[in-house]
Amino acid sequence: MTCLLMAGLLVVGMMAMALPRPALGQDTGTPLGPVPRTSLDFLLTIPDDQVMVRYTPGSLDRAARLQFRLKDLYERVNSWVSVGSPFAVFVLSPDDWRDQQLPRPYGMAQRVAAFAGAVPAWGTDETVVLWRELAGMTIDGSTEFTVRGSAEEVATVLLADSLVEFEMCRMIAINRGLAPAGREPWVAELVGHILCTTARRLNKEPSPVDLTITLRRLRSLKGEPGKARLEGFDTDLPVAQWLDYQARFVEASERVWQAEKKSGARKLVKRWRKKGAPLSLADLTDLFPTLVEWRNAEWTDAPPQRPAAGRN
Repeated sequence: MTCLLMAGLLVVGMMAMALPRPALGQDTGTPLGPVPRTSLDFLLTIPDDQVMVRYTPGSLDRAARLQFRLKDLYERVNSWVSVGSPFAVFVLSPDDWRDQQLPRPYGMAQRVAAFAGAVPAWGTDETVVLWRELAGMTIDGSTEFTVRGSAEEVATVLLADSLVEFEMCRMIAINRGLAPAGREPWVAELVGHILCTTARRLNKEPSPVDLTITLRRLRSLKGEPGKARLEGFDTDLPVAQWLDYQARFVEASERVWQAEKKSGARKLVKRWRKKGAPLSLADLTDLFPTLVEWRNAEWTDAPPQRPAAGRN
C-alpha cells in the first residue's frame, strides 16, 4: 500500500508541475478549503522530453549531471527499441525521502511509478554507514562532482545513480514488453541488466563508480556465495538480499557483454521482435549460450540441460 500511495503522490506531482500552483495557504475553492502542501510542491524541475528531473533546492548541479548520464543511456537504449515515453527521476533530500515514506533507505534508488525513480540529493553519514555495512568496505568516489559532503558521501550518491540507471532499463524492458510484467520477475532484471551494461560500456562518459565491483565485494563478504533460488527473487526483497540477487544478474550481463559486445542488445531486441511476445529465461539462454553456465552455477532451481543451439 505504501509503495502504491507514494507512486500516486509522485505521479500527481509530475502532472501538476506544469500547472499554476496557489500560494501557500491559498484557498483553492474546494469544499474543505486549502489543499495541504507537501514537500514535492517545492521541488524544482529540469524539463526534458526524454529524462525529466525534479530536484530538491540546492542540488541543481547533482541533478543536471544525473540527467546527462540518464539521457545518454536512454538515447542508447532508444536506438535499439523505441522507449516511447519520458523517464522521470526525483532527486530528494533526506527530509523529502522521509516525508514520502519510501520503502528503501535513504542512499538507495527507489522505483516510484511505472517509469519513474527516486535517488538521494546528497550523501550523509547515514548513506555512508548503509553502504559500508552492505559492501564491507570504504566506498571510494570521484571528487570532481560539485555535491555537498565528503568524497565517500558523494560515492554513495553515485552508487544510487548506478542503481537508478539499471531501474530505468528494467522498466523499459517491462513497459515495452521485452520481459513479462508481474510473473517471472527475474527475466526483467536480466534483460534490464543486459541493456544497461551494454549501454554503459558504450557510454560517452565512463561511470564514476563501478557498481559491478561493489556488488562483487558484497557477495564476497559471505565467503563462497553458493547458489540461490531463482523463484525466491522479488523486487521488494530487503535491500541486502535484493543486492545479492542483483550481483548475480549483473554477472550474467557481463558474460553477455564479453561474448557479444555491442551486438548483444540488438540480438536480444531482434529475438523479441521475431517472437512477438515477452522473452523468457529459455529464450535468453538459447540466444546467449554463455548464460547456460551462469544459470547452472547460480541457481538451485535451474534445469541443468543445455538448450538447443541459439537461433538469431
